[in-house]
Amino acid sequence: MIILSSFSDALDRQTATLARWLLDSDTVFALLLAPDGAIRFRNLAANRIFPHNSAGVDEPKIWDFLNESDAEPFRLRLSDPAAQTGGPFHLNLSEGSKNPVTVEVGLVGCEGGFLLVGAIEERNALRLQAERQMLTNQLAAMARELARKEKELEAANHVIERIARTDLLTGLANRRALDEMLSREMARANRQHQPLTLILADIDHFKLINDTYGYGVGDQVLVTLGRVFGSQVRPYDVAARLDGEKFALVFPGTACSEGVAIAERLRKQVGAVHIPDGPERISVSFGVATLTERESGEDFLARTDSVLSKAKNSGRNRVEADGVGVLQN
Repeated sequence: MIILSSFSDALDRQTATLARWLLDSDTVFALLLAPDGAIRFRNLAANRIFPHNSAGVDEPKIWDFLNESDAEPFRLRLSDPAAQTGGPFHLNLSEGSKNPVTVEVGLVGCEGGFLLVGAIEERNALRLQAERQMLTNQLAAMARELARKEKELEAANHVIERIARTDLLTGLANRRALDEMLSREMARANRQHQPLTLILADIDHFKLINDTYGYGVGDQVLVTLGRVFGSQVRPYDVAARLDGEKFALVFPGTACSEGVAIAERLRKQVGAVHIPDGPERISVSFGVATLTERESGEDFLARTDSVLSKAKNSGRNRVEADGVGVLQN
């Protein structure tokens, strides 16, 4: 719990002028109250009607000075956020002065507790009201600024999360996002008994492209093919760059034969790609597999990668799917 020790602490050091005025005032009393009603701090005027306990109690409670009829309602007011932001109200004091007195007070929630202010003399009521309104306005402005900053922080967190899940070169999902989506869709496919097809794609002779034309051209090849792959996914599919020159596409509710057709369509589109100052022709090898019952994500990726390796070892620029090869020239 935050321990209040001064008015500037209570006002979060945002209203220093008002804090100094309250501290020295002998006509407007001000007390800092803890959430349990303990009087943590009082100004000069408050010392006269809320004196320190002669019995040696360090922190008397505000209800020690109230009529019994006011004590319980005031307890409830401290625990009710709506009541704390209401207008001025009256308290009947009985123990803190020689003669019982009724005072108009205002209550403002602040850092770590509450600020209670009131006018001892009627002539100070207008000034008290103005100062209290200034305090309320400043605290409201602080609350609005905090809300704005929280909204900006939330937006920034969304941007950071999106960046953390995106391959910065191609704009596709990265390995982290792929793993999360694959795990989620595998669970859904098993639960709903629906097919889930994975396509792995690997750019043929990519090292040779980098060595011959430079890494700038190699990056352009990755970016261009990333656009080609991304153009084939529906809102609930995912296209990702795994690493290097390898890509992955996940298609929920899609049978293996449909995955082969998609891969073949992609293979032809890649063959038509032209990269300025790059190779005359680019080709890609594809491996296609459909999830089997009780298969882990790691095993699913490994099996599809094995099918992709078969396509690479069988001459490249082709689609392989669970042992069924689609040879392409």
